[in-house]
Amino acid sequence: MKIYFEDSCLRTPKLKESFYYIVDAASGVSSNIALLDELLERQKDCVVYTNSLIVFSSRYAWDAEIYIRNKDGEFTNITSVTSRYSTEGLNLARLYIAGEFRV
Repeated sequence: MKIYFEDSCLRTPKLKESFYYIVDAASGVSSNIALLDELLERQKDCVVYTNSLIVFSSRYAWDAEIYIRNKDGEFTNITSVTSRYSTEGLNLARLYIAGEFRV
């Protein structure tokens, strides 16, 4: 799964991929989890554009490439914006809220 995270309202993204799924936080947590679970089960190589912190759960994020929009409006892989070594138990949502990702 490739995840593009937007820290605001979803807008027209400039992605390399022409097809992606939108998971909008405004749809609610239960709806987001249901859609992400379905994608994880049926289309593991899909692309997701979202503003939902749910995607930082290790359930979805562990085997995913995650990108965050930086100040210049470009998406940056989270591995290049943190000094932490990624482990499976790492709480990415908490790190994001604490400002760990320098974007």
